[in-house]
Amino acid sequence: MNKEKFNELLSEYIKENYLKYEPRKIIQNQEKDGILFDRLPCNIFNSATLDGLIKSNYVDTDSWKEIAKIVDSKGMKDSDLYNKARIDRRKFSKFRNGEAKLTKKEYMAMAIALELSIEEKMIYDNTVSLLKDNYFRVDGNEINGHLVIYALLPKVTSSSRSAIESLQGIVSNDKYHEKTKKMAQGILDDYKKVKKDSKIEKLLEIIDEIRGRSDNEKILIYTRHPTTLRYIVEKLEPYHLKIVEFLGGLSREEKSERINEFKSGKI
Repeated sequence: MNKEKFNELLSEYIKENYLKYEPRKIIQNQEKDGILFDRLPCNIFNSATLDGLIKSNYVDTDSWKEIAKIVDSKGMKDSDLYNKARIDRRKFSKFRNGEAKLTKKEYMAMAIALELSIEEKMIYDNTVSLLKDNYFRVDGNEINGHLVIYALLPKVTSSSRSAIESLQGIVSNDKYHEKTKKMAQGILDDYKKVKKDSKIEKLLEIIDEIRGRSDNEKILIYTRHPTTLRYIVEKLEPYHLKIVEFLGGLSREEKSERINEFKSGKI
């Protein structure tokens, strides 16, 4: 099989299998640029359903108090939880009863449900349609689908600010077909009508919860995209927090210095 044929088949496979999920699930699946929280039981957005709730091997007693609220509200059984976490039943009982302490694993992964507004869902659907079926070069040839998925979709789903930046880039770039540019402009116009940003609002809600527990909590927020990072920092300004941006391009010494400051509590 030659390279062109392979790319064609791969592109078709991704289109058929990668983009057929519901918008909310795609967004959460794409959120490798998720949110990491220091000493928080729900520390990364990397699962689309509650079935992906448990990713670590152990749960500490403090975490259990937070987890139990969600688990109980979903009507899950203890067996559902310790089977997913692969924890021995007897050891799990100790966690449940507050008798166990942390072992090597300090964190667990848990999906946080995010309900998009009707306008946001429409924008997401239209963006997927743009990338899946209407992404053409100026000569009318379709741009390779699997490159779009891995290069552009993660950025577009990272944040509304990042999506707008990407769409503006399409509209202003002469390499794209007029049909593609027109559709991108339409999505940009839709963004102007959106009254809320569900993802950033959920982030701020979680930060409020953390700060409500203690003034000494540290929060590590991770994103792969600088535009999203700047957007988050902007939204956090009213909180008057000590914020340090950890970006690509820092020297090894600068990275080490910021990591040490975070660990030592200077930040």
